Amino acid sequence: MKRIFTCLLFLFFLTFSNSAKCQEEQEKYASPPLDQMPMFDGAKSDQQSQQKTFMYFREKSLSEKVATDGTVYLRFVVDSTGNVSETEILKSSNQELSNYAIKYAKEMPIWSPGIKNGKKVSVQFTMPIRFKK
Repeated sequence: MKRIFTCLLFLFFLTFSNSAKCQEEQEKYASPPLDQMPMFDGAKSDQQSQQKTFMYFREKSLSEKVATDGTVYLRFVVDSTGNVSETEILKSSNQELSNYAIKYAKEMPIWSPGIKNGKKVSVQFTMPIRFKK
């Protein structure tokens, strides 16, 4: 009985600490609605920014002659200064493509940062990056 109680107590604390960690993570980044989403490479709208981002990855992969097709789900943060940081692969069809996605994300030019309540904020993105030969 004492073992069961100890296990339940342990599970309770483990669950509580994980939910507190998730809440801290959410507060670290601005959540919608934003006055302005971060914009990539001089884009004037969210859609144009997304298209330019996809084109950036496409052009980089063509210039390096990436010889594999596949999709990488990439998470990254555009911080309040416009720098890309905290790159992370969530899912990938190929390790080589994961390496390229991380490399290209780290080489991205400065973005226009997101704005919320008149202040520059960090925003987290998740996007699929499709590689085609």
